[in-house]
Amino acid sequence: MRATPCAFRDGRRGDCLCALNRHRVPATSILAFSGIALTLLLANALLPSLKLLDLIASLYNFGALVAYMYAALVLYKLSEHIVGNATANRALGLLTLAACALMLALLTVLHEEGRVLAAV
Repeated sequence: MRATPCAFRDGRRGDCLCALNRHRVPATSILAFSGIALTLLLANALLPSLKLLDLIASLYNFGALVAYMYAALVLYKLSEHIVGNATANRALGLLTLAACALMLALLTVLHEEGRVLAAV
């Protein structure tokens, strides 16, 4: 949930999703993504012939993978400001980003819903 406000913090798009409330929590983003999940789960429960549970799992796996890629990119970019060995932190960020990119490529190539999500 926190990856969306961080990704759109530059103000170019998604202003309502990056807004933080007085507790510094992206409540709008949390409510939006929870609403999407709730809608998909209700549709799956009420219309079992649609088989939406695989799609729901794919959506959340895809979202988590993108969030991990953001975190790896931040680690790479801010490695000189983090306590410890900057070269090791930079290498760890690149290695993590490469591993996530490989998993995303496998998801896109091998999974039917993954191809649909990657096209979006």
